[in-house]
Amino acid sequence: MFKNFFKLSLRSMARNKIHALINVAGLSLGIVGALVIFLIIRFELGFDVYHREADRIYRLVRTSNEFGKTMHTPGVPYPLPHALRNDFPEIEHVAIVDANFTPSVFAVTRSDGTIAKFKEEKGVAFIDPAYFKIFSQQWLAGDPERALSAPHSIVISKGIAEKFFGQEDPIGKRITYDRNHEVQVTGVVADVPPNSDLPFNLLIAYDHKERGNDNWGSVSSATQCYLKLPARLDPKQIESRLGAFLVKYQKEDEAKTVTMSLQPLRDLHFDTHFGTFGGRTVAKSTLLALGMIGVLLLITACINFVNLNTALAVRRSKEVGVRKVLGSTRPQLVLHFLAETATVMLLAIVISLALAEIVLVQLQPLLGYRLELHLFGDAAIPIFLLALLVLVTISAGFYPALHLSGFNASAALRNKLSSRYSEGLPLRKGLVLVQFAISQALIICTIVISSQIAYFQKADMGFNREAIVEVELPANEREKLVRLKNQLVQHTAIKYASFSNSGAASGNVWTSNYSLRDSSEVKEGRTHVKFIDENFIATYELKLLAGEGLAATDTLKKYIVNRTFAEETGYGDNLDGLLGKYVQIWGREAPIAGVVSDFNTSSLHQKLEPVVLSMRHNYWQAGIKIDLQNTKSALAAIEQAWSSVYPEYVFGYTFLDETIAKFYEDEQKTARLMNIFTVVAIFIGCLGLFGLVSYMTAQRTKEIGIRKVLGANLANILAMFLKEFAFLILLAFVVAAPVAYYFMQTWLADFAYRIELGGGIFLLALLAAFAIALITVGYKSLRAALANPVEALRYE
Repeated sequence: MFKNFFKLSLRSMARNKIHALINVAGLSLGIVGALVIFLIIRFELGFDVYHREADRIYRLVRTSNEFGKTMHTPGVPYPLPHALRNDFPEIEHVAIVDANFTPSVFAVTRSDGTIAKFKEEKGVAFIDPAYFKIFSQQWLAGDPERALSAPHSIVISKGIAEKFFGQEDPIGKRITYDRNHEVQVTGVVADVPPNSDLPFNLLIAYDHKERGNDNWGSVSSATQCYLKLPARLDPKQIESRLGAFLVKYQKEDEAKTVTMSLQPLRDLHFDTHFGTFGGRTVAKSTLLALGMIGVLLLITACINFVNLNTALAVRRSKEVGVRKVLGSTRPQLVLHFLAETATVMLLAIVISLALAEIVLVQLQPLLGYRLELHLFGDAAIPIFLLALLVLVTISAGFYPALHLSGFNASAALRNKLSSRYSEGLPLRKGLVLVQFAISQALIICTIVISSQIAYFQKADMGFNREAIVEVELPANEREKLVRLKNQLVQHTAIKYASFSNSGAASGNVWTSNYSLRDSSEVKEGRTHVKFIDENFIATYELKLLAGEGLAATDTLKKYIVNRTFAEETGYGDNLDGLLGKYVQIWGREAPIAGVVSDFNTSSLHQKLEPVVLSMRHNYWQAGIKIDLQNTKSALAAIEQAWSSVYPEYVFGYTFLDETIAKFYEDEQKTARLMNIFTVVAIFIGCLGLFGLVSYMTAQRTKEIGIRKVLGANLANILAMFLKEFAFLILLAFVVAAPVAYYFMQTWLADFAYRIELGGGIFLLALLAAFAIALITVGYKSLRAALANPVEALRYE
């Protein structure tokens, strides 16, 4: 029976090649979109699920509320993990993970005597042995119990072992990092999966004497604490005692502003407040929205299928009449037409699998990771495709099957169905209305996201981001920094050279409490801190609003603050009055010498914060202003100066505007994905629209002929069709606009600086929908209007 159904379905498709092609194309695109989205969501939900007993692993996180500001950080003081082991013996394992966020240079001596150098910008962490008792790693060489028990030991990944040593056995080999630190390889583990928030491939034994300190007041997000609880221990029992634990080791007034909690490992990737070592988080609401887009694509494809098949219904009426005369019952006909739909779906699935392989390769640069499509090695994919086959076959095929099987045999054989043009049309128009609403909502979202990204790229951040080359400094050695700067500024293509801890804007933000002495009053707050040299203001073109800048001889004798600092301390309208006031930061007190205009020290996701600029030789980044007309010459001069001062390190650079662009990588990825899925939805929607117009022109052929005989011109005929769809577009816009507005307002709420959702955006989306419909409807309507009325009326 199924073989017969399959053969008849193929014959039907062969008789109606154009409609079959459009059906398969629409469903294939919908399935490809849904399949890609399914793989993306599955990848994101799979972060760190490979760890054994992952439900017992937690990260210690801190939330502080000082001076009316709430701050979230995953960082802990260096001595906390050791104290936690002593005060909470019931915790099974506690591990410190101290990530190295600055680029490190690793040097190895190979068996042939050659020395190879490698610059690793991430993936380096200092850990204690308990790390391997908490997290699951596949060991390829070495003893996990003793690999990091001795100081100056390192465990490396398989990829690093091959990169550093080729085919040589790495165990026992020595690696030098950052010029004067030597470690010995004691273990090799498998590469970390791409969906992990612990993306470390160089794991160095943590030495508290070298890396840490005993300061409970110093916290960095790079230093985190992970723990594993016994199977039956409620994490709330630990959390309830953390407040008293902090009071024991910190000043009571400081401890009372901090709340510590345990964050489950499986929540790390979805919590946008605390961040991860991987540098990327995604809210579950984002994944839900992505899943909804996948569903909408499938709905659009199903509607498209329904409209195309009802457009073909009149042409298949005699086939239905013959089958009924020969004894077919309505249930049998429904089953037959559902089998045809299943056949089309199977063909669409096969095509979509081939397309998906191509699409996934193209998406890799956009996503930042490679999605794999293992049809037979991953049970979830066949199950997903089987579910699609059943659901789409029923949802897309049931109404056309019911509609076709309901034809009266006598009327069908006497060709009396064409007069029933209006029967069932409201439903088909309603389906097209849904398609228009989906397409317009996606168009509005795409325009908003693209506009917000354009705003980010053009927004004034308070400094000049153009023509600035940034270079990470390997060591904070004053004599070498002086030599480097002297060599740089000698070149005519280099205008300024400045050193700082993190440049004008960076993902690496240093903060501190401050106290300002104002007569008898002391004002306190929280501020960003930047350590700069005397050329920083000129290099980044900050505007000096009051006072003076810093000189090379100033060191810690004075500070410069920004306008927001002045406003927060009550001097927004009297900048000169702030000059000479003493500010204390990290125990160092100095007078304020100047006030600069506000500038964003991080991305535009965050609002402006108070900033204090200080002359302190704690420099880890060089900002070099170059002449863009001589970029090649300037970069060569920078590399030459670098190689002269730091011959043992690997040179690398970035442009500041590229660094700033990376702040918004997630939004750019979202925009590109939205563009892709919007185009797919519009294309599928156009196919559905084409189907409805085909139905209308097929049913109204004689009406058009009569109108032309009675004097209707081309414009009259086109207007007859277009006005119906103009109403549908307007009605769809009324539905889509509020929905898109709500979701976009929610999305924009995450940004401190954002565009306004004005009427222009919605008007542009409406015009785009009209243009798309005009092109799609106009073609078929024009053909119907140009047809010879004699052909339509010759049998009347």
